[in-house]
Order: sequence, then C-alpha cells, then structure tokens
Amino acid sequence: MANTHVMRIVALAMMFAFVGCGEPVVEITHKYQADLPVPPNTKYVSVGQFSAEIKPELMPEGELAADAADSLAITLLTTDTFAVQSATSRPATADLYITGKISVTVKDDNGTRKVRIASSVPPLKEVPTLVRNVEVRIVFQLTALPGGKSIGTVETVQKYSSMQDPGTRGENGLLRPDDPSNVPPVGDIVKRLIPGCARTLVSMIQTVDETTRVTLRPASDYMSREALSLVRQKKYAEALTPARVAVGMDNSDAAIFNLAVLCEATGNYDDALQYYGDAAAMSNHSNMQA
Repeated sequence: MANTHVMRIVALAMMFAFVGCGEPVVEITHKYQADLPVPPNTKYVSVGQFSAEIKPELMPEGELAADAADSLAITLLTTDTFAVQSATSRPATADLYITGKISVTVKDDNGTRKVRIASSVPPLKEVPTLVRNVEVRIVFQLTALPGGKSIGTVETVQKYSSMQDPGTRGENGLLRPDDPSNVPPVGDIVKRLIPGCARTLVSMIQTVDETTRVTLRPASDYMSREALSLVRQKKYAEALTPARVAVGMDNSDAAIFNLAVLCEATGNYDDALQYYGDAAAMSNHSNMQA
C-alpha cells in the first residue's frame, strides 16, 4: 500500500482521537516503505570502496574516502535495521552493495579588517580575517544483490560556513567568527559534514515502522461489547466479526469508528478508509442537527 494512502488513514483516525475511561486501546503499526527501490527486507549491506576528490587538496584523498565509507557503515549500524559487511567487491551474501565518490570543495576568503581594541594604541588595529566555506558532496551508487542490478545513484550535499558556526564565536558568543584562530581546520569540518550525507542516504533506504495507539469508543450494545472484549485480548481479527454485526445493528458513528480502527489494525486499509469517512460524515451530520 502506498505511504500516502496510509497517511490519509492515520489522519482520519486522529480526527476521532478519544480519551476513554477504561476503553481498550488498539495498537496499529504501519510500515513505511523505503524511498528507493531497494530489495525487499534488505538486511545485509556491503559497503565498498569510495573514491575522493578535494579542491584544494588540504587533506589526503585516501583518508577522505575511508572516512566516507566508515561513516556510512556506522550510520547503517545505528539503525538496528542493517548488518554491515565491508568489502572491495560485491559479496554474494549481501542484499545491497553501496559505493560512491566524495567531493570536497573548500573556499577560504582571507583578508584584514580594523577592529577596536581598548588596550591598543591607537584603538583601531588591523587584524587578519578568515571566512571558510566547505561543501561535501557524496554520490552514492547502489546495486541490488545477488543479481547486480543497479538501483541508481543518490547525490547528497552538506555545507559549512564559519560565519554561521556558533563555535567560532566562543562559549559566550563574544569572539570574532572571522578570527583565523577560531575557524576549525578543514579536516575537522569535513568529518562533521560526512555523517549528514550518510544519514540522508540511510533514511532513503530504510523501512520505518510507526505504531499508533488508538482508544476505541464506548459501546452500549452486546456485539460492540463482545468486540471490545476481544480487543482487550489483542484478538483484532476475531473482533472484526462482532464489530461488523454491531455496525449493522447500531450504525452509530462510535460503532463505525471502532470497526474502522479494527480494519486498519488488520491491514484492511480500503475498508478502514471507507469506514473512517462514514464515521466522519455521520459525526458532522449529528453536530449540525445539534
């Protein structure tokens, strides 16, 4: 089911959010598919070698490439979704193989300017300045295994400006951000930016489970009470039958809402969407009459 369809159902369910007194709660879990067409149930990811380029060459390109690969592997592991294999070639045991190229561009604007220094004579003194801008661009290449089908490339970008870095102003924010002694080295900046690129990629290949707790509406008829009793035992599928009977007997917005929630919890999304809409329409009609 499309993620947008699931989001419509969640939005309708939240319209009926109800805090009941002892009414059972249904736990509904939606699986949001990855943005990229990675193999289903991808678990084992092999991180291959990266190439690197930096302009101007202010740090070793080999170190830069290794940092990119290591950061991706660490980010994958922190998700608790993936297991990581490091390899120079595509291993047959992995589900996904990722390589890429990291490019770093550094632009330093050096100059001088006059600042007022109370202890100086004269009080205006010419001081050196440095404004550093760094861009890290990583293009990831994804390949599905074991067949070796290319999934495509993902380009990610992270940027840094020393003038916007709170750290260059010191702990109390009183230092000059363009003071060369306060601007971090290029290597430190790059190491701060690389994980952001890795997180962007991982968010695009990761399937996310989101669980919502929905409190059902109070019931007055026998069949609704039977459904609620089964829900308390987490028997959502079994509760569907009495819930459907209750709608036929009562046809109240509460009974329809409860049936919608159970349909959603058991994966019957088309019916859930229909019943949420019916309950909303009935509730609005009742409010207009009141």
